[in-house]
Amino acid sequence: MLFFLITMLVGVLGLLFLLRVFANFKPGERKLQADLQKMRTEIGQYGGELAPIDKQELDLFAVDQVNRVLKKRATLTAKGVFTTIYHEPVAAYSYKRYVSSKLNALLYVRTAEREYVYRFKDKDVQIIVNQRPLGTIKENGVLYSAADGKMMARINREGVQGLLPVVTPSRELGSIVATSPGAKPVLSTRAFEFVKDNFNEEEETLFLSIALMELVKRSID
Repeated sequence: MLFFLITMLVGVLGLLFLLRVFANFKPGERKLQADLQKMRTEIGQYGGELAPIDKQELDLFAVDQVNRVLKKRATLTAKGVFTTIYHEPVAAYSYKRYVSSKLNALLYVRTAEREYVYRFKDKDVQIIVNQRPLGTIKENGVLYSAADGKMMARINREGVQGLLPVVTPSRELGSIVATSPGAKPVLSTRAFEFVKDNFNEEEETLFLSIALMELVKRSID
């Protein structure tokens, strides 16, 4: 009788695991929206603690994180809060990678002023800022506008050694500090260098849209 009950329990647990895996395989729009709402709620607890990002905060933005959690199960999930070099929280994120042979993931990032949603599908990344489509980053690293399909910005991965410049068609906005594969971040290391003093709002949105995604990807990989 005990053996029968144990066998039944193992079977039920196995079924529940398979159902969880199936639910995270090629998620539909309803599943994505449900997960996004969970992320908003989860990250919402940090909303009042995040310092507004201005030029000073960009100069002090660090690779440091607090409250970082990384879990690898049927899916990969991660969350954390980026800080300045003085440990002031400036951006919180939640990430979920779904079951797939190709990259299939959802990322939510919250700053004091904006929310960024990233939908990773294979080699494309769709970006939504404050619930409005911004554009799509293609395999070539270029962010194309959702409005007219034109180039908005890109990462120059062949730039100065140790830096990843973010450029628009008109000028360079600043650089993300690069790290070698597998290298562990040094405490209080700045995340950005040579950020322009005269950002307008659109340029700040573009720079952060790319830079925040790059920092989270690096943290997870």
